[in-house]
Amino acid sequence: MTLPELLLSDERRTAVVRDCVQLVDAEVARRRGVSGFALRNGYKMVKKLNGGKMIPAAVNDLLPEFADAIEPFHAEYRGATSESFAQYISGREGQLSDALLRITDEKAHHAENRVLKGVYDKLRPTAKRNLDESMPEVTKLIDRHQT
Repeated sequence: MTLPELLLSDERRTAVVRDCVQLVDAEVARRRGVSGFALRNGYKMVKKLNGGKMIPAAVNDLLPEFADAIEPFHAEYRGATSESFAQYISGREGQLSDALLRITDEKAHHAENRVLKGVYDKLRPTAKRNLDESMPEVTKLIDRHQT
């Protein structure tokens, strides 16, 4: 079964979206320093959009494209001998981050919401590093939802 089939199934999608939102909340909260301050403040603004439903809506909207982008890595993992997807991706987090950032960059480029676009543009310079650091948790989330 492909990763999109697993994550987007009717019985899993709601739980996957919920877990992704919790993961994003936790990852943003743990960022420190000046860039962490900017990230937390930008995230706080975005969370208020759409009556406080922007983050879950964005995760739900991005999930199919993210699952498709992760699928080539996951297909390799299914053919490998690694015990988990997290273990398989270890050391290759940057490649997976790049695949996901291509999607968000394209979405931001075409975004009509000026607040959202402005926040993304301000945070994008540190997005790669932040996503690379978060990737172990992302892959563990995928592992949880494929069993």
